[in-house]
Amino acid sequence: MGTRNFCSYEASAVYAFYGNDIDFDDIQSSVTCDIENLKTDKCKGGFYEAYKKNCHNKGNYLGTVYHAFKFAGLDCEVNLIGFISSGYYDGANLDYVSEININTIDYDFEEFSSYFDITDHECNDLNKGFLKMQRNNIIRKVSAVYADLQKEIENIYKQHTTALRVIGGFSDGTAIYEKIKED
Repeated sequence: MGTRNFCSYEASAVYAFYGNDIDFDDIQSSVTCDIENLKTDKCKGGFYEAYKKNCHNKGNYLGTVYHAFKFAGLDCEVNLIGFISSGYYDGANLDYVSEININTIDYDFEEFSSYFDITDHECNDLNKGFLKMQRNNIIRKVSAVYADLQKEIENIYKQHTTALRVIGGFSDGTAIYEKIKED
């Protein structure tokens, strides 16, 4: 019985490093530093102890890329929580998971896109009918912010790793990877 070498959650590619010349601690330190120094109009990065819990069964926490905003009277925050995890056979890879917080209710991106119900949120000063009309607008806004954050964190990951994609798999669970060509 085999398994894929790299586990992947939300990243669009497998951001891997492998071989004898790679220093796991150096890459972890460099990526954490790059995330902490990230500040653009669209996002900020940081290292927050509170987010370590999101990585407890995935890998070592690297940092969080986030954007907070107010939309339709709701406090919104989109976080991509980066982590590094060892490969099953060799090397390691960088990945992230999302946490979307709308008025203190947490979602992951897939859950938010599929099941977000604006009527779950207490907004005493806003009409429920107005909020229902805004549901799709909020989902579009959060999706756009998620895409911006994804681009930023993956740009950091590309600087430190080799981007791979799975091109085939076998019935025993093993996979074949190929390098993604840079445009």
